[in-house]
Amino acid sequence: TLQQKDEWWLKNVYKGDMRQLTLRSGLTGAVLGSVLSLTNLYIGIQTGWTLGVGITSVIVSFAMFKFLSRFNFSTEMTILENNTMQSIATSAGYMTAPLIASLSG
Repeated sequence: TLQQKDEWWLKNVYKGDMRQLTLRSGLTGAVLGSVLSLTNLYIGIQTGWTLGVGITSVIVSFAMFKFLSRFNFSTEMTILENNTMQSIATSAGYMTAPLIASLSG
């Protein structure tokens, strides 16, 4: 039944106690988004194309926190923290798209 499916999902999939929107995910997303928006702006001025910054931000963030966790400087980001960070970085990274679209070639 639908109720049994919901109960199974709640027990086996739902991660209600997992961290999601934290200070480090917000700051990491803002910093990566600002850096990636500059790279997006540069490539857009040179070629007229904008880049997707979502995948780049996730890979850089994952690698950075994995590296820091090996030396006990931080813990790894949870999957939900990484998702939140990607949303922030992507929205910051795409802020330059209207600037690139308005340039005439």
